[in-house]
Amino acid sequence: MSRHTLTSKNPEAAEAVAGWDGPLNTFFFQELVTVIVDGEEYDDTSIWIGTTPGEHTDVDTFLDQITDHAELPDGFREQLLHDRDSMPFDSDRPAYNCRLVALSS
Repeated sequence: MSRHTLTSKNPEAAEAVAGWDGPLNTFFFQELVTVIVDGEEYDDTSIWIGTTPGEHTDVDTFLDQITDHAELPDGFREQLLHDRDSMPFDSDRPAYNCRLVALSS
């Protein structure tokens, strides 16, 4: 799994991250915002794309979806392709089968 910190276009976001999740065979994006509950600060996910197996396997379609939410640095497309190619999906990996069981429950 890769994880890259991006600059969010949402001024209220605490963090934005994107990368490749090999066991789920998908690119993912998360935007985290800080929420205050009973005076305590917590990070909460406001946007989460790429949570199901095979949801985003095409890098260009994925980048089109997240471009409204984050600044994409030069070379980011190539970095994601490198991440995917160096951590390929393998349906025989135990983590993949465990996630499928958890998702179907």
